[in-house]
Order: sequence, then structure tokens, then C-alpha cells
Amino acid sequence: MRNRTIRRSVRSKAACSSRQAGVRKQGGGLSAAGAEYERSRDLPALIALWPWEIENLSLDGQQRLVARLRRALRLERQRAIQQHWTYDLARHARLLKAYRSELASLEAMLGSANRKHARGAGLASLGSTPLGAG
Repeated sequence: MRNRTIRRSVRSKAACSSRQAGVRKQGGGLSAAGAEYERSRDLPALIALWPWEIENLSLDGQQRLVARLRRALRLERQRAIQQHWTYDLARHARLLKAYRSELASLEAMLGSANRKHARGAGLASLGSTPLGAG
């Protein structure tokens, strides 16, 4: 009788550990945290956006998106400080990852726009000066 009990407990421990491993694999919590940010996949889960807002890659659209992400981050931070029951650390981390990525692309857009503007202004100023004045 005692042997049966031991066998059952060993079986149940092995079954529990395999179930837990299966949950970890299926849950995707570990693999999703390391995944790269993808705008079309991640943004709809984080903030309420229309599809055309996600697809909008213009400078103005990017600035609006960064502002919305900044606001969502601020609200999530306030929930954390207040220890509110709706605070989600994983959501906070995903928001931060999305914000940093979108901010980097906005800065790249602004940098390229400034370089184009500076090149155009530099050429115009060169053309307006007399040749002997340089």
C-alpha cells in the first residue's frame, strides 16, 4: 500500500512539473518579453488606435503617436505609484519598449528632415554670395 502512495506522489510531481513547463511555453510570457517591437502587432494591444493611425508614418502622425504613448506611460506610472489593482508591470514594460522605439524613429525622422533643410539652406546661402567674397 505504501509503495502505491509513493508512486502516485512521484507521478503527480512529474505531471505537475510537465504541466508547468507546458504553461510556460504556451503562455508566451518569457518569449514575448524578449521579442522585438513590431508596430502593427504591439500597438493595438497597448493603446486604442485606429488602423490608419498605426499605418500613418508621416512626421505629424509619428508625433501624435509618441504623445499618446507618453500619456499612456504617465498613466501607467501613476497606477504603479498608487499601487492600484489594475497596474500591470508587463504592460508597463511593453509601453516603455514601444515608446522608446517610436521616439527613436521620430528622432530619426526629425534628424533627416533637419539635414535636408540644412542642406537646402546651405546651398542657397552659397549661391547668393559673390564668388570673390568667400
